[in-house]
Amino acid sequence: MTTTNESPVRLIEQFSLVSLGISPLSFTFTSCTLSSPSYITIRETLPSGATQLVIVDTLKPRTPLRKPLHGSTLALMHPSKPISALLFPSNLQLFDISKQMRLAATPINERIAFMKWFSHQSSDENNTILALITNLNVYHWNINDRKADPEPIKVFARHDALKPCQIIDYKCDSNAQWMCVVGITAQSSSTSMIMSTAGGGATVRGSAPTPTVNGAASNYGTVSAAAAGAQNTTNRGGVLSTNVVGMQQQSNRGGVGGNSMMARGVVQLYSVEKQVTQILEGHAATFCSFRYESNDVLLFVFAAASTMKTPSQLHIVQLNAPTPTATTAQTSVAPQKSVAPSPTNNNGDNYSTTTGAPAPPSSTAPSSSSSSPIVFGKKSVEIFYPQEARGDFPVGLQTSLKYPSVVYLITKMGYVHVFDIESAQCLYVNRVSDTTLFATCPHPNGGIYGVNRRGQVVNFELNESAVIPFVISKLKDPQLAIKLASRNHLPGAEQPFSEQFEELFSRKKYRDAAIVAADSPKAFLRTPSTMERFATAQPSNGLMTYLSIVLQRSGKLNKHESIAIAMQMLRTNKAHLLETWVREERLFFCEELGDLLTKGSLTMALAVFIKAKAHEKVVGCLAASGQVHKVWAYAEKVGLKLTKSELVGLAAQVNPQAALTLANTPLSASQQQQQNQIVLAKKKRKSNVDHVAMIDMFMKRGLLQEATSYCLDNLTDDAEDEQEEILQTRILEANLMNNQAVADMILKQDIWHQFNTMKIAVLCERVGLFQHALELYTDVSDIKRVIMNTHVLNPETLITYFAQLAPDDALEVLEELMKN
Repeated sequence: MTTTNESPVRLIEQFSLVSLGISPLSFTFTSCTLSSPSYITIRETLPSGATQLVIVDTLKPRTPLRKPLHGSTLALMHPSKPISALLFPSNLQLFDISKQMRLAATPINERIAFMKWFSHQSSDENNTILALITNLNVYHWNINDRKADPEPIKVFARHDALKPCQIIDYKCDSNAQWMCVVGITAQSSSTSMIMSTAGGGATVRGSAPTPTVNGAASNYGTVSAAAAGAQNTTNRGGVLSTNVVGMQQQSNRGGVGGNSMMARGVVQLYSVEKQVTQILEGHAATFCSFRYESNDVLLFVFAAASTMKTPSQLHIVQLNAPTPTATTAQTSVAPQKSVAPSPTNNNGDNYSTTTGAPAPPSSTAPSSSSSSPIVFGKKSVEIFYPQEARGDFPVGLQTSLKYPSVVYLITKMGYVHVFDIESAQCLYVNRVSDTTLFATCPHPNGGIYGVNRRGQVVNFELNESAVIPFVISKLKDPQLAIKLASRNHLPGAEQPFSEQFEELFSRKKYRDAAIVAADSPKAFLRTPSTMERFATAQPSNGLMTYLSIVLQRSGKLNKHESIAIAMQMLRTNKAHLLETWVREERLFFCEELGDLLTKGSLTMALAVFIKAKAHEKVVGCLAASGQVHKVWAYAEKVGLKLTKSELVGLAAQVNPQAALTLANTPLSASQQQQQNQIVLAKKKRKSNVDHVAMIDMFMKRGLLQEATSYCLDNLTDDAEDEQEEILQTRILEANLMNNQAVADMILKQDIWHQFNTMKIAVLCERVGLFQHALELYTDVSDIKRVIMNTHVLNPETLITYFAQLAPDDALEVLEELMKN
């Protein structure tokens, strides 16, 4: 197990914007924007007064892109594409930086105060919606709209409570059904706006000065001098601060009586379904969702600074809770349950006296007798600040992209609070910057990415192997550690899960044991061996109990579980349940599952093969279901690099007639070109169809009739085509050995002339087709031997045949007939 002395977090400085030659005056909320860890956009004012746009690709920060910028007041890069949104006085434009071209533009009739890219599940492509918050309304601009210049669509009106505010954030849930606008304002006209102030030491009136780090100072939780940017050095991959810092017992509760009351935060929460707005006191907000006790919950998390009457608090509210008596959104987010935090001292020691081994994980499971849905509800937790952070308050909230129940709260003084929202407890607090992190965003590694007023670009992330040991040893909360490990798949709690599982299983409490296995971190107990134990457990039906509980609690089965439950459902004629689970993507899509489902439903199997990207199986499934016309379209869509003969081969495995139809389907010009490229890449002939390979495919599968039909339809009897002799001979030979009637028909119609006549003549003689043997032989000795079979030869045919022979040969053959 990881030692408890290891820090549960890592702080890494990626690079410094100052070292790239960018003016420190540009490191402000309005001049420097960050949509994702991919790009940083800076509007820099040069000493000459001119403005330039600086775009930093974080993968190659040493080569920033610089472009002159005339008249633009706001710039924002797309999170993943080289597309920049530039706001001008009269319009908003989107530019493709890589292609140096304008993509779209829209006129501006209202003053735009804030812009932000976001994505949601119903969008055609991730991160294609640009949210525009004006002085009056909120708009969404879909750049995937096929119109030349799509127009932004109004979503809702901005509330009057936000009028005096500077907009600092906009968030949207994954289904784009809930939105929130966050604004901040100074309650005194003489107090400067906190987010727009440049420099590192700005405070609101009445606040204590912001602590600084100059190498010699040793302030609470601060980073080193190098991290503070005193020497403008770049630390790539190094940990800037590894101090395990917790809460002080006598820490200042959000600065009650301090200056935070001078900065007022306003959050406008909007429901698309109800078309209702609610105004909340808050300085930061976000949405998050995860599976909570077998239910998918959508949570709204917002944080507020302290006032003269209330301390600073983090509120967590379920938005999709079943509330039969609910009326409007006005009653849906009021804090209901206050959770006391667990403060720790500077050594990370928890002041709670709770000790002992972790309780059974099954204690987190709902009672099997309860039929009502589990509701997360509403929770609140007080945000504690250290003494030196008097007057601090939240300025940002980011959900983790990797850990479902983890959120990061960023404060004005550069602190980061790590919260577990399931338990509403603070896990860790430390100061990561001695100046405000004015721009932050989630990082794919599960942490956050940010830029501070010194131009430092930092990455704050969890140290996976140390989080659970830290919670157990320092916070002394084994129950929290178990839930945290289960929810976020963190290592360190495997032993208590294994012990509890074995104990429950030995006592034949199979349902509770299944719950433990379902909740195990990284699903380490959900293995084939575990399934085998449930399958052989007495009384019977233990495997189905295990599978149903895992499906209920985790929401999705793994590969082995999916195959097992499919076998159970098909055996009990409950395929309709499988259809539901396939549609809801609750199974693991693989070829083995698709193969199993072909026995019950080709439609289900096809859906599984498509989702599993088993392209060859998709072709076979389309052929088996008679949808041959879709094969070429699918192959082109997914870029399937197979020749026509190979595609026909896949179809022939399940439906020979469909394979023949596919083989005879003419290719379009683009398809022919694609086939040429595929064949060439595989070092085959350069023609768009390889007939030899096609016949090989049919013959290897014993499909002589289909092979014959294909050759009759496609061979041209061209003497210059080297394939003609090979294929004509092969087909005639096969039919003479297996189906003489077909060979007789082909030879009678006289449609092929490029085959090996001597070889076919011998075979014709051998199977009794003497007339064709006579027509094909050229040597007189062969003719004299065959013509002796006059008892089966047509007299009229013989007369015609003799007329075609040379006079000397005809006389010699006639003499032979007369002797016998």
